[in-house]
Amino acid sequence: MDFVFKKYGKYKIFKIKKNTLDFKLTKQILKIANGKNCVVDCKDIKDFSDFQTLDLILKNNIVLCNAAYWLMQQASLLCRENFPKFYICEEDFFNNKRMLVRRRFRVV
Repeated sequence: MDFVFKKYGKYKIFKIKKNTLDFKLTKQILKIANGKNCVVDCKDIKDFSDFQTLDLILKNNIVLCNAAYWLMQQASLLCRENFPKFYICEEDFFNNKRMLVRRRFRVV
């Protein structure tokens, strides 16, 4: 497996061991999560493989935390209408505080 998960209350926190979050890995996370609330710790993730991965994250309400700024920028550029939920850290997610908002980029 390319990830480790732990349970915190009703949430499952997934720590990814790979540099890239791809569609296949996201599907594996969803199988283990069983449609329940899950949080992906993006501390070691460098990029998303494609926009299909982000669409899967958006459709299943997967929350991302501990993401670097370049990962948020990539998500903002790849997502057309919606933006995944990003939190600064896991504690912010559990307390529902400091959620990051989408910044609109324009190519001039």
